[in-house]
Amino acid sequence: MIEMKDTIKKVKKAVVKIECSDPSNGGSGFLVSKDGYIFTCHHVVFSYEEQRYSEDISIIFSDGQYKMATIIESDGIDNNELAREYDYAILKIEDGNYDHLLLGKFDSAEEGDEVYFCGYPFDTYNHVTHLGMISTKYIYQDERISVEPNVFQIDGSINRGNSGGPLILKKTDEVIGIVSFRFGGISDELENVREHITQIQNPNNPIRRNITFIGVNPLNTMLELIDTLDNYISTGMGLAISIEYVRHRYQELLS
Repeated sequence: MIEMKDTIKKVKKAVVKIECSDPSNGGSGFLVSKDGYIFTCHHVVFSYEEQRYSEDISIIFSDGQYKMATIIESDGIDNNELAREYDYAILKIEDGNYDHLLLGKFDSAEEGDEVYFCGYPFDTYNHVTHLGMISTKYIYQDERISVEPNVFQIDGSINRGNSGGPLILKKTDEVIGIVSFRFGGISDELENVREHITQIQNPNNPIRRNITFIGVNPLNTMLELIDTLDNYISTGMGLAISIEYVRHRYQELLS
């Protein structure tokens, strides 16, 4: 019987850190072929704030080697931030003979199955593996879109930087999803406070106040605190999009 520690040693060779020229982007990804195709999330390489893709995308392996990547296809419904069901990107690095992960099927996983997901949370350069389970399988419905792909809700510690990493079914060691995002819990409340402070600081706001105390602007301090809490507090639900649709698009691109 293969122990988990041996599995992690094998998997980490195929899980990569993604750095982008835009500091607001970046995350994790994983190789799906020996010739250098990588799956990750759309929001890892695309800035919704700037409405553009990062110009330079670096792939960093667990042993420290770097490769530059190009985007083959990426979809996140750019004009609809909430429609994250299509939050995927397919990247390509130079040809080689890379370690890669096997892709499984959505139907092979059931509620209560143990899973693990890997990546580089908190912008670390150390590969991190988390254990969890599938809390539920469901359709993340959004009336604004016509296609409603399958989604896993994960009972596990999803953090900033995990985006784009593989969700792996423990009983098969196959990828069944791509870790996409976390929602709910304190993160949503922090976002509400951040938006309120941003509105107050808007130069066009007629009630804008430039408040300082001993040379410190408390609103700026609050924004910094919110960013820190949002980065490091793991609450709410973790979601991973099913690998099925991305694999379908990948196979079509190769055909």
